[in-house]
Amino acid sequence: MKLLSVYNLDYLKTVFSTMKMLPSLHIGSKEFHYLFPRKANVIMYITNRCNSRCVICNHWKQTPKHDLSLRVIKDLLTSKTINKNGFLIEGGEGILHPHFEKVLRLFKGRYFTLLTNGILTNRLVELVEKYKIPSVSISLDGTRPTYERIRGIDGYGDVLKTIDLLKGKTNLGICFTITPWNTYEDYLHVREICIQRNLRLLVNIFSKMKFMGVEDSEDLIDIRFEKINNPYVSLYNEWVRGRVVIPCFSMRFLTVVRPNGDVVLCQYKDIVLGNLYEKSFDEIWNDESTKSIQRAHRLCNECWVSSHRAFDIKFTLLLKKIFSPSLLKKIIERI
Repeated sequence: MKLLSVYNLDYLKTVFSTMKMLPSLHIGSKEFHYLFPRKANVIMYITNRCNSRCVICNHWKQTPKHDLSLRVIKDLLTSKTINKNGFLIEGGEGILHPHFEKVLRLFKGRYFTLLTNGILTNRLVELVEKYKIPSVSISLDGTRPTYERIRGIDGYGDVLKTIDLLKGKTNLGICFTITPWNTYEDYLHVREICIQRNLRLLVNIFSKMKFMGVEDSEDLIDIRFEKINNPYVSLYNEWVRGRVVIPCFSMRFLTVVRPNGDVVLCQYKDIVLGNLYEKSFDEIWNDESTKSIQRAHRLCNECWVSSHRAFDIKFTLLLKKIFSPSLLKKIIERI
């Protein structure tokens, strides 16, 4: 019975989940890679159209406007090297894609998350109900004055209305981004909204992302954020001070598709691996040049973008549970 204890079962789950990830690090034999093939999750920026005027990104300023084609999206959904349910859809504002309903039809039967500003209340609620969008994440920056300062429009009331109408209709989460334009008190405000409605609160940190026009953002954040029970947030100031160094595992499991079809190494670096109007995702992802680029940046510690660093921290902790420090060092040297 001791072998079936909760602790041992959790440990075995950790071992199994880690084994499935090792092929993406180019570790293991051919037989092992056959059993656990290299897979990717994808952040899809399906359009750079946006109805906000945010100071935290420049999508709304970008020209020309690009919309990822239905053909490319369909090809992505049939890829052998993308996890079936490994998609995050965003923009700009994804709903503004001119064929967004057709995009949702392509995703029928899959689990995915739609990241949205939540301003188009009636339209978003209609789409969630009609197409059973499984997961929605809505951005909220703080109080009404803070929201207007960051988003450039008076959309605070619309966002709260959207949140209340969507509660119970999808797996709803609220995303708060720590920026130079909001405060810890804004965080407490958004947290209280989530507590009152029993909703998930996701915390992000404003980070360098050239694609969004963000090139300087490595400021220390209010030390009160360090008390949040989230290592991605609590370790940030130490990273800014140069005291946290974590390998970049995430680029092996996660990639980014831009509205013009470019597949890029990560959210931070402007390194294009290929274009989906010229090659399939499988060709790009499995190409030796892609693997070579990933190896060359395996020790990158230059960003704190949530979609990468949160995973890197979690995966590092997983590896530490299984491997000795010396073996872990060898693994990191091999990836």
